Amino acid sequence: MVKIFYTSFGFGDTAGFLFQKSLENIRYPDYSKILYLAPASKKVKESQKIFHKTVTAQLSEAGNSCYIPPEIVSISQLSKKLYSIHGEKRILSRHLIPVVISKLSGKGLGFSSLITDFIHDIKSHYPDIAIDAIKHSFIEILKELNIPESIEKVITACLDEFEKYQSFLAENGLVDEDDVINFSPAYIPFMPSPSVLILDGFYDITLSEMNVLKALIQTSKKTVIAISYDAAFKDLSERYITFLKDSFNVEEQYLTGSGGSRLPIFNYNPYPDMEEEVEGIARNIKSLYVSGKVRELEQVIVTCSDLNKYSALIERVFKRYGIPYDISRKKPPGKTRPFLDLLSLLYSVAEDYPRLKFSQLLSSGYFTKMPESLKKWIPLFSIQSGIISGKTAWLNFISEGSEVLDITAIEEREEIEKDLKRVFKKLKPLDDIKNGSTFDAYTDLLQKIIEDFGFKVSLDELSEKTPQEIVRDLFEQLSFIRSLYTDRITLLEFMELFSHILNSTYTDTEGAGVKVMDFFETAGLAPEYLFFGGVTDRDMPKKQDMDYILPDNVRRRLGFLYLDKYTDIQKFIFSNLVRSSKNPQLSYPVMDGDDMFLPSSFLYSGEEGKVRIPGIFCNEEYLIRSGRMPFSNLIGEMQISPSILKPRSYLRVTDIDAYRACPRKFFIERILGLKPLDLKEYEVEAVTIGIIIHRIMEQMIKEPLEDINYLKNRAVEIIEKILKDKKIDPYWKRFIKDTFIEILPDIRENELEMRGEDYISTDAEKTITGEPIKGIKLKGKIDRFDRIGDYVQIIDYKTGTAGLTCSQVTKGNEDLQLFLYAAVMKSHGYKVGRVGIYSLKDIKIKWCPPKRKSRTKDKETIDDYITASLKFLEFAVNSMRKGDFKAKPLKEQNCMNCHENSFCPYIQQ
Repeated sequence: MVKIFYTSFGFGDTAGFLFQKSLENIRYPDYSKILYLAPASKKVKESQKIFHKTVTAQLSEAGNSCYIPPEIVSISQLSKKLYSIHGEKRILSRHLIPVVISKLSGKGLGFSSLITDFIHDIKSHYPDIAIDAIKHSFIEILKELNIPESIEKVITACLDEFEKYQSFLAENGLVDEDDVINFSPAYIPFMPSPSVLILDGFYDITLSEMNVLKALIQTSKKTVIAISYDAAFKDLSERYITFLKDSFNVEEQYLTGSGGSRLPIFNYNPYPDMEEEVEGIARNIKSLYVSGKVRELEQVIVTCSDLNKYSALIERVFKRYGIPYDISRKKPPGKTRPFLDLLSLLYSVAEDYPRLKFSQLLSSGYFTKMPESLKKWIPLFSIQSGIISGKTAWLNFISEGSEVLDITAIEEREEIEKDLKRVFKKLKPLDDIKNGSTFDAYTDLLQKIIEDFGFKVSLDELSEKTPQEIVRDLFEQLSFIRSLYTDRITLLEFMELFSHILNSTYTDTEGAGVKVMDFFETAGLAPEYLFFGGVTDRDMPKKQDMDYILPDNVRRRLGFLYLDKYTDIQKFIFSNLVRSSKNPQLSYPVMDGDDMFLPSSFLYSGEEGKVRIPGIFCNEEYLIRSGRMPFSNLIGEMQISPSILKPRSYLRVTDIDAYRACPRKFFIERILGLKPLDLKEYEVEAVTIGIIIHRIMEQMIKEPLEDINYLKNRAVEIIEKILKDKKIDPYWKRFIKDTFIEILPDIRENELEMRGEDYISTDAEKTITGEPIKGIKLKGKIDRFDRIGDYVQIIDYKTGTAGLTCSQVTKGNEDLQLFLYAAVMKSHGYKVGRVGIYSLKDIKIKWCPPKRKSRTKDKETIDDYITASLKFLEFAVNSMRKGDFKAKPLKEQNCMNCHENSFCPYIQQ
């Protein structure tokens, strides 16, 4: 007898209903003759729990608590069980198929993975057809649809690879997981006949699944089937229903839930962003538990449009709120931090020890035998070194430091150097063979290095499998691959295979509490409370992954999953899930970064609402609310004792400009010496290049300018002498020399024009001191001043663009450095004619007073600039001596790049 129950969306728990129907004629606690099949593992697990609740309630009335459970499995699980009893060949894991195809075809693992999916579709939909017949059928369909020849060649080539793959399996005594399902109908007659067969949750099945179900129904005494049915989605289940009606005499019954068949009105809630959305879900769940509405958190299901995007956020927020959860993420070891660090070991050797990957290896906490000195100092060195890669570069940095980091000041430097050399020594055998060796050699060396570095993983970071089991399984799979790769391969090729295994071997996690699962895993479930997040127009419905082998119209014609059907399946699961849940709560983030979203089209029948759950549900909330005040109230101005700056001490001219730019920033950086730690790129530091250019110009301007060839030869000697002792990469030394020689003719032309007929001499790097205002002593170093007749001109070198606006000097909106130098020189009896900034980037000088005629009636002179600068100097020094270090930026645009802007009262208030 085959009985079909068509359940409407909103019917609720179909598994519980089917179990009740199946237990009507079974009065004893032996339920082993019942076979329950569901399409997915999550549905299977839920059904196991539902059966236990159903039976426990019955047995408790009879005073018994023990029973023999039925077999509750998926088709895949049943097939593997049958093959383990009756089959003779080894089962090839699905994630190893791309490796086999890659070796057979000579193509990369990426394209081989596409061929793997292609083969899976063929075996699922054409299980009983020979390869030649499949090829003929494909060719006819391609011609019928007028598919271009270029695409036809790709499809034909993939069919050839399918044939090679099948021959490989036969020659090596292997079958894959699709073969195991296809062999099952032949083994089913030999298994004990179920007294009751329950089919629950199937709707759109493949031909290989039909064959299994047909064999099972034929051997079963009684079959009960639940099919979720809705007229809007009849195309999805029509093939399944037709198969049942054509193959068996069926009895049909239509059932509706308590709410009838009408589409219910549900609410959905917009949140400002993903963070607040997950916070809102957590508050709702906590409120349900605290109020007593929910005592068994397993009744609550949390799902979202993209679990990969939400999982880390859900874990963090739920832990903060103290909500236990069981997250179904099927996270591969290759995506966990321990094995990412292990992959960084291979990548470091293969790519010549790049800074980030090698630092990840050296500072990893999962290599227990890695020297502690390296774990302590390598993060800082990674930030400050500016290294790109290279064993020599690492060792040179540890022994010599750099222009910005004096490594000799680190007491442990020698220990660090010895430890780093020991690490390189352990990696040397792998380094020696990285350009070509056998697969066995790489595997054996990797095992030895793992032992030498003490690779160890804590249990709570992966799954119920121990780290030793995971590593053992990993090397067992590598042992299979080594039989394929008998030729020499590079370390990069080995790493690609190793990474593929790590990222395709999934481990199910097992937890307790709220069930967090992927959207597609919720198919057929009827949760008491449902929280569905991320229902945006971008993510729901999802787009089907691009098929680079078969066009969508070909997939449709072959009966494979195609774009429109993929969308319909999502609508089917969504509608059934929302209407089957007694308390659905849906939500979506309005924004994610700069991206704005609208609600999904799936929410067309819903109503927008806003839910706010008052109360305090986590310790962080309590701490925030107990001391709630605006952040700006916690930020204060800096006012210190006037005695910090003594009137008799000399002030550096550059400090005056730094104070005027922003007194607060001056105090933090110049007095307290606090500066943010910047990530050093592979470049010459601006300070270093500035010092080098100053020294080159200091010596070059004393050379004769008439003969350009002599000037170039002399420049090479000077530059090489200056760079000799600099801790700079040889590449940058060559770059600096070549660049300066290239611009030397322009510098020469500029010098000849600048000096003119009255030129007498030039002094460079002249240190000056003076007291331009009584009680204010200044000191500084002038890059260069030239004697032109009775006057001198002061020049400051800049490696960037010369930014100087003379008209802004008297208004106090420019740096005072050059004009204060002029004031000090004037106090020593010099006649200063002009000052200028020499841009070595643009090879030109910006003069004050400018050469061009003033548009105003009275042209400003150098004395006007000096007088104004002294006025601003006096005000700045008096403010310093009063201890006034309030935030008063000279130019507000500079605040945007200031590392203090988040804590600055000028910005925040």
